[in-house]
Amino acid sequence: MNKQRLAAVTAGLLGALLTAAGTAAPCRAIWDDIVLDDEQDKETFISGEYEYSIMLGVEDETKKAACIEKYTGEAEDLVIPSELDGLEVVMFGNYAFANNQKLHTVTLPASVLGFGKYTFADCRYLTEYRVAEGNTFCKSRNGILYSADDKALIRYPIGKEETSFEVEEGIIGIGNSAFAGDKYLTDLKLPSTLEEFGIASFADCDLLNNVAVPDKVTEIPDYCFNNCRHMTNITLPDGITAIGNAAFTSVGITSIDLPESLVSIGQQAFADSKLTEVTIPARVTSIGYSAFGWKLNALGELVMDSGFIIRGYKGTIAQRYCVDSENENNFTFIALEEPAETESPAETKQKTSAVKIIAVIVGCLLLAAVIAAAVISELRRKQRIAEASKKKKKKKKPASGQKQEPAEVPAAEALPADGAPAAAETVSDAAEPDEGRGTN
Repeated sequence: MNKQRLAAVTAGLLGALLTAAGTAAPCRAIWDDIVLDDEQDKETFISGEYEYSIMLGVEDETKKAACIEKYTGEAEDLVIPSELDGLEVVMFGNYAFANNQKLHTVTLPASVLGFGKYTFADCRYLTEYRVAEGNTFCKSRNGILYSADDKALIRYPIGKEETSFEVEEGIIGIGNSAFAGDKYLTDLKLPSTLEEFGIASFADCDLLNNVAVPDKVTEIPDYCFNNCRHMTNITLPDGITAIGNAAFTSVGITSIDLPESLVSIGQQAFADSKLTEVTIPARVTSIGYSAFGWKLNALGELVMDSGFIIRGYKGTIAQRYCVDSENENNFTFIALEEPAETESPAETKQKTSAVKIIAVIVGCLLLAAVIAAAVISELRRKQRIAEASKKKKKKKKPASGQKQEPAEVPAAEALPADGAPAAAETVSDAAEPDEGRGTN
């Protein structure tokens, strides 16, 4: 059996991540022309209640700035300094303030230009974010942290005791762990403009119920709805192509419609959910281990649910997943009778365009054929007229020794060369022969 498992299935996601983090991990981000690498042995320094690392300029290594890696204080209303030991604070590390149970409000300095994936994760009593005047990275509105251009919701203070929230239209992104750990929200409405979720955006939202993912979203990232145990319904749009690792681990859904556009499903994507069966679209080419049909037992260990049913198409990854002995999969596979639509929206659009082009070409060819037929018909008509004119003008040859008469022989009395009587036919400029009659 493959022993590698994601920590998220054995505990609440945030608790597992923060425990795994141990000591602070250096952040990785870009600041002006300064980039902080992610070396695990990066040197850190202590300044009062802060532990920080130093960022060096890419082109000018004499240029330095500070990245806060950890806060050790116990303030309830924290104003983060803009400098530490004379260095401008421009970044917060991945776990700088995570799991802080003292914070009620926090004020970000004007100098900060970014922070990590879980910077304020699991700050359960944090009710308001504030931003110092002059910050060009983010802003605060109603205590919620937004990007300066109002295109992304970066962080929602999970200590707010509101049960419903509507993300406003115009927002196109939800930040990493933006709502993670919220214990109050039951209803969440997402805008039609939304295009992207961050990692663990809604992880550990215990009471969150129904969620409809907007049409413009194409991926569900790692841990996105992990451990949302009261989530009974999730609606995925047709454009979804990827579902990340542990994206729906330990959720309360009993059924889900996976869109035909789906291509990849991550490790433990639906592990420990209430699903008893699932239908896998034909376009899916990758299913991670323990993605379906595995549950947690009383000891917190993953065990296979032998009664789990997978429906899919013969010869696809769905069938192979059911009998994946390497990961001890042994599920019931039910083959679907009709083939699934395997084209992506882009492929369908391309085919539609090709059909339109072919239709135009065929139309042009048909028009050309009609024109050619008309030209040929006109040529034949003129040929018949010319031949009829020759017959009219043809004179009878005089017998031997007779004097030739100057007058023309009438067309009705003219004889053809073989001596047979000719049909009466007169031709004038105004009367044309019947085009349907052949010429001999």
